[in-house]
Amino acid sequence: MQVPADYELIIGSKTDPNFGPVIFFGMGGVLAEVFKDTSMGLPPLNRLLARQMIEDTKISKVLKGFKNFKQVSIPLLEELLIRTGRLVTDFPEIIELDINPLVVKNGNITAVDARVSISVPRMSSPDHLIISSYPWQYEKKQHTINGHEFFIRPIRPTDADLMINHFDSLSPRSVYMRFFSPVKQLSKTMLIKLTQIDYDREIALVALMGKGRDKKIIGVCRIILEPDKTLGEFALAISDEWQGKGIGSSLLKLCLKAAQTKGIQKIMGIVFAENTQMLMLGRKLGFSVKRHPESGEYDLIIDFKDIHID
Repeated sequence: MQVPADYELIIGSKTDPNFGPVIFFGMGGVLAEVFKDTSMGLPPLNRLLARQMIEDTKISKVLKGFKNFKQVSIPLLEELLIRTGRLVTDFPEIIELDINPLVVKNGNITAVDARVSISVPRMSSPDHLIISSYPWQYEKKQHTINGHEFFIRPIRPTDADLMINHFDSLSPRSVYMRFFSPVKQLSKTMLIKLTQIDYDREIALVALMGKGRDKKIIGVCRIILEPDKTLGEFALAISDEWQGKGIGSSLLKLCLKAAQTKGIQKIMGIVFAENTQMLMLGRKLGFSVKRHPESGEYDLIIDFKDIHID
């Protein structure tokens, strides 16, 4: 029923006993098993993660247009991957799914065949995912001490460009206070690590000011959990022009509340002696402050057995 394809693709999902549903993309049709040109990702996906999955395949070079092959709509492929991820996220009954072949002819994409296998789920959504869904409950509007409204929410992979701009807004001193070294720029590896997080193992909130193209990150606070999830280490960075406006206090307090909700017992952080604003904030929020006599650094520690964050 179909005219001969220029080439064929495959999009699908399989349920791994350890990782739950895994999305895959690559060359499809009868040659899929021969060339094994596929990439994998864990749902839920967004456009950045979907784009990375596409670019991790050899067939991606053809998708951009090659000799007699017309360019394919990459945003459309991204959307197909995202929606496949949503499908297996919302319905844990799906244990296997594939759209194969996904025929490409003159740059147009047509799903020719699809197959779905279902079974009684072992757990409900989203507990069947290895990566937690975006935690909407941590979104909150706040105001600076001089009345400017800003918005706090969990960090997203799509915040990569905003994170670069935020880093550029930090003075060398602020960078050193945050990273404990004179970092000149965020590498691609660092950017991925800072924005593509597992919400189960890390709490990372950003403070946003402005809307549309004027939107910018003015503060970032994160708590990285130890493997046993009883101890976490916090880090905080506020754009220089917004320091002393109450943004750091709002971010850290909301991060602490999230940590307390997750059952974490203790939060700690290391602060330089010259970072007087952070030391003052720590004492205000109930941290114990202890100095290392050798290095001059301070340990800020809060134990939730002794204090409750309202």
